[in-house]
Amino acid sequence: MGYEEAFILAHKYQLDIVCLQECYRGLLPKTEGDFSLADKTMHGFMGLAIYYRTTRFRVLSTARTTMRSSLFEKLNSQENERIVIAKLYDKQQKKELFIASFHAIHLVATNYLRRKQVHEAILFLNKHNPPIDGIPTIVVGDYNYPWFHGGLKKIVAAHDYTLFVSKKPTLKNGWFNGKFDLVSARHVLKVDLLVLPRGKSDHMPVRVNVAY
Repeated sequence: MGYEEAFILAHKYQLDIVCLQECYRGLLPKTEGDFSLADKTMHGFMGLAIYYRTTRFRVLSTARTTMRSSLFEKLNSQENERIVIAKLYDKQQKKELFIASFHAIHLVATNYLRRKQVHEAILFLNKHNPPIDGIPTIVVGDYNYPWFHGGLKKIVAAHDYTLFVSKKPTLKNGWFNGKFDLVSARHVLKVDLLVLPRGKSDHMPVRVNVAY
């Protein structure tokens, strides 16, 4: 999906935050209508970005980091930043919020490595967002974990997160049919996932409604 299509959906559904994965960083604008770029990854071929609606939020801080690499990445000398986080202040709710856009290694690696990457992502978040602070935290993105989510649920639960899985597949083609795009959240009241119709991307966009 082109970033333009993502913002068309954001305006259509009156969304406040847009998280992108597998985007071309050089093409991303600093602003798009009511949205501003909080931060984006700077290394690796799988660009990530977070946009926020300026009328509701302001940025307090951002961070990004790489994850442990797969054998495939090591052989190809690839180092990919796989998470970007933004600490926002919600002017409407008058509270702080952490948002993370995450992208795990593709299916060239094992579920074991993806679970390790999720574990690393949470530890990275904890450096900037200690669990005792009780700040609502949402980690959205392409976990590349389309089936058998039990092991992944245990990993996130060990850090007091809950894994949310959509009812419908988020990627469906001649080879794969699964729920690749997931959400982990902590210190929230409710999370609803709605898979939207497929656009230009091979993944269906996911609308995430969060109460906190």
